Amino acid sequence: MIKRYLYIVSICVIFLLAGCTDSEVVFIDLYDSDPKRIQKITITNGANGERRVLHSSRQVNDFFSELEDITFNKRDIDKDEINGFLYAAAFYEKGSNNPFFTMSTNLVNDHVYEPNKDLEDLLKRHFKNGKVDQQNN
Repeated sequence: MIKRYLYIVSICVIFLLAGCTDSEVVFIDLYDSDPKRIQKITITNGANGERRVLHSSRQVNDFFSELEDITFNKRDIDKDEINGFLYAAAFYEKGSNNPFFTMSTNLVNDHVYEPNKDLEDLLKRHFKNGKVDQQNN
């Protein structure tokens, strides 16, 4: 009876450990800067290259509040194997013309993640609400 109990407990522990993975993270664990330092966010449509900008602090705050709990699952492939993206975002700090953080529906700062429907929906929604980027279109 005790052997059977230990066997069942062992199997349960194995299944629990198999479900826990270091490859799953939330956005807040990937982003190591203060969102208040963001001047703008550009979002690019991968299908046509159109770029939109989120300028206002409200737009940036709304974007981050929705993004911070999205879960990313790391993939064990090289980033060079990725062909294109649905949407991509670039974060610009105040006073900088170069993005310091970039992400797409399958890459976050050069690390490959599973395509994520929640992230795609978020980027698509904020893309529609952004203003056309006059500097780059």
